[in-house]
Amino acid sequence: QVGRKAGAKEVEAQVTKVQSEAELALLTGCVIIVVLLGLIGLMRRQAASEKAAAWAGADVKLFAACLGVGWAVRFLVPIPEGVTPQAWSMLAIFIAMICGVVTGPLPPAGVTLVALAVAVASGTVTFAEGLRAFTDEVVWLVLLAFFFAEGFQKTGLGDRIALTVIRAVGSTALGVAYGLNLAELGVA
Repeated sequence: QVGRKAGAKEVEAQVTKVQSEAELALLTGCVIIVVLLGLIGLMRRQAASEKAAAWAGADVKLFAACLGVGWAVRFLVPIPEGVTPQAWSMLAIFIAMICGVVTGPLPPAGVTLVALAVAVASGTVTFAEGLRAFTDEVVWLVLLAFFFAEGFQKTGLGDRIALTVIRAVGSTALGVAYGLNLAELGVA
C-alpha cells in the first residue's frame, strides 16, 4: 500500500514536470512567433512608406531559423541525465547564437545581445550573471583590439605607418624587419 502511494506520487510529479515543460515550450514558441510577426510587420510598414527605403533590419528568415534551432534543441531534444534544465537552456541559447553568428541575420554584436537578452528574460541567468562577462578585463582587451583594428583599417593608418617605415629603412631586408618591429612596438 505504501509502495503504491509513493509510486503514484512519483508518477504525478513526473506528469506535472512534463506538463510544465510543455507549457514552457508553448509559451516560448508563441513569444518567438510574436517577435517574428512584429519584425515582418515593421518590414511591410517600411516597404509601404512613400520613401520605400530597403529594409536594413534583421533577415527575418535567417533569424527565424536560428530561433527555431535553439527552440528545437531546448524542447525537442531530451535533456541528458545529469544535466540541469538551466544548463540545457544555456546550451540551446548558445547553439542559436552560434547559428546566428554564422548565418548573419544580424551583425555578430546584435546576435550576441539578443542571446544575452533571451538568457536573462528566460531566467537561464540572472542580469548580474549575464553582465559579469562585460566586467572581465580580457573581454575588453580583445574588444579594444578589434576597435583599434577597425580604426586602422578604415583610416589607412596601418598602411601609412608601413609605407613610412619602408621608405625610411627599406633598403635592406634586415632594415625592414627592424623597422617594422619598432613600428609594432610603437603602436602597441
